[in-house]
Parts: sequence; structure tokens; C-alpha cells
Amino acid sequence: RIPSNAAGKLINPSYGLSYDVRKQLEVIKPNPKKWKRIMVHHTATEVGNYKSIDSPYRHRWMQNGLAYHFLIGNGKGGMKNGEIAIGGRWKKQLDGGHTAISYLNATSIGICLVGDFEKRPPSSLQMKQLTALCRYIMAQCGIPKSNITTHKMSYKRYKKSTACPGKYFSISQLTKEI
Repeated sequence: RIPSNAAGKLINPSYGLSYDVRKQLEVIKPNPKKWKRIMVHHTATEVGNYKSIDSPYRHRWMQNGLAYHFLIGNGKGGMKNGEIAIGGRWKKQLDGGHTAISYLNATSIGICLVGDFEKRPPSSLQMKQLTALCRYIMAQCGIPKSNITTHKMSYKRYKKSTACPGKYFSISQLTKEI
């Protein structure tokens, strides 16, 4: 089976992902029936790394820590620009904790980019790695491009409000690249 996107464009699921990330991802067997969408977030901070983003969630009594399944660094705060960290929630195939709506946490793969996209856009390398990661996940879980969303877009359906992932994040740019 050769995966393709909605436009019929062939997708190499490992395109753009480092060998180390692919190696880690290949041992994880996601349940395609569980995952329905990919939801993009930002940290709303200029700097951050896995530990600094994970810690506040653990202090909120979230025993599984980091609310997201993946974190993509911006080169400030300890992660390389475009570096992908695979969270424990993805490794264990646990629900996310990235929204206040349980259904969305149970069915959405949360990807968070370090940065405050109310002030400036993500780096081009972050976007490239986000695109590659989305392609991989889409191929593994059978998620259509139409189900790539943002925190803000998802909340609108539930009449809730958030600015995440910020005015400088372009979902149309992301879906165009996929």
C-alpha cells in the first residue's frame, strides 16, 4: 500500500523525519480506530523544552505529564530548532490532556510547537518538521488531511474560545504542504 494525500500526491511517511525519530516511531503501534484528527498547538512561550513544558502539567496533578503527544522545538530553551520530542502519551497511546474537552483529548493527537505565535510565526524548520510528522501520522492512522486542525478551530465547534496556536500560525500553509 502506497499512502497518498487527498489530492492523490504520494507521501513518503518518513520524509523529513530524522533516523532517530523514525526509529522511535516505528516501535509504537497506534490504534487507527482511536485517532481521528491531529490538533496543532503552541506553547505561547518564546522558549521551552520537553522538561520545562512537562513540569507544569505534572504539578497540575497530571500523572502522565506533558499534555501533548509531540513537542517541536524552536531552538530556544534547550531543544534544537525543528527537534521533535515524542511524549509519553504517544508512546503509551494515552489520551491527550491538551484541551478542556474530554472527547477531543481521547480522539486527537496533540502536537505542540514551542513559540508564541501571537507574536511571530513558527520557524520554517518547525513547519517542515510538523509537515513531515503529520504525514507520518496520517499514513499510520488513516487520518485525512481535512482532519488536521488547530486548538482554536476545534474549540469553535464547541462554542469555546482560545487563541491557540496564535494568529501567526497558518493551518492553510500546513495543509497545502501536506
